Amino acid sequence: MSKAFDISRLSFKYDEGIILDRIEFSIKNSSFVTIIGPNGSGKSTLLKLMATNLSPESGVLKLWDRPLKTYSTKELARNMAVVPQESHIQYDFTVYDIVLMGRYPHIKRFEKENEKDFEIVKRALQRTNTWHLKDRSINEISGGERQRVIISKALAQETKVILLDEPTSSLDIHHQLEILDLLKELNEETGVTIIMVLHDINLAARYSKEVILLHLGKLLAIGKTEEVLTVENLQKAYEIEMIIERNCYTGCLNMIPLAVKKSSTKREE
Repeated sequence: MSKAFDISRLSFKYDEGIILDRIEFSIKNSSFVTIIGPNGSGKSTLLKLMATNLSPESGVLKLWDRPLKTYSTKELARNMAVVPQESHIQYDFTVYDIVLMGRYPHIKRFEKENEKDFEIVKRALQRTNTWHLKDRSINEISGGERQRVIISKALAQETKVILLDEPTSSLDIHHQLEILDLLKELNEETGVTIIMVLHDINLAARYSKEVILLHLGKLLAIGKTEEVLTVENLQKAYEIEMIIERNCYTGCLNMIPLAVKKSSTKREE
């Protein structure tokens, strides 16, 4: 199974507005891919379609060469975990119980969790530095702590693919790097395919093996990170003047915005 995802002629619209227009791409197994693009480019919509939270207007999405719509809910959960940008939990579950729910896809009907499941949950909480929160209510912890707990739940699912929508949006810089370091480590050590949406181009440059760049609902560029993150591509997508340098400490590309790019109409005037 060389392809984790294969997407062909994918389109989606709200009412009469086209959000994604005939998107096509493939993601190889064990990739670390970041989806970037300006607001309104369709990043989160694309991820929601891949997570089956939305249904496409047209097109086909395949996971491991099978159409997504052919998977049962439990079967899909054994293959793919999803970390949403925001998670609203109505009931007063403990952190431990939330992460334990990640084991549900692996538990047969009429069976209960066993010692193996408990050990996997403990390991997932430890990897996200949230084990000390295990007895706290999920509704009594901070937004950043909650995000790390939801990532723990995804780890407890032990899937081959993890989708993440802005996983660092509510975290301080320490925990941003901690979570992204963890995802990179999981990708390199276990081969899990990581697909995430990020706003921060420089974090995408630092952690991604490949980048998908969207613009106005279309695929502007896809490929290796340094091939996609060019001045030409980013100026077209974000409409700003910029320079791209190599960070002397990390060795990664670093985008420095300079000014909003004037429209061609204004320049002609």
